[in-house]
Amino acid sequence: MTDTQVKSSNVVIEKQHHYLPPTTWKTYFTFSHDHKVIGIQYLVTAFVSFLIGGILAMIIRGELITPEADLVDRTVYNALFTMHGTVMLFGWTFPSLEVFTTVK
Repeated sequence: MTDTQVKSSNVVIEKQHHYLPPTTWKTYFTFSHDHKVIGIQYLVTAFVSFLIGGILAMIIRGELITPEADLVDRTVYNALFTMHGTVMLFGWTFPSLEVFTTVK
């Protein structure tokens, strides 16, 4: 077994964080560690997903308005139906519930 000797030095390295406050709203809402800003980001993402899911729902309803299938193909309809459910669950419901259950 070998012995290793370590010389101790009294040099202290300090990390200095150069934090500059955001100058524009874009940098404020893009790079933030503030929990309120992150909550707003969740709500904006949920709202955008809600709009996308609403557009998919309108296409589905447009297909069902007449007995003939003339707006989209059957496979496209099935894909739209599945995407509508996925977007509304994972894009709108879960982020909205996360924000509203953690707000104090």
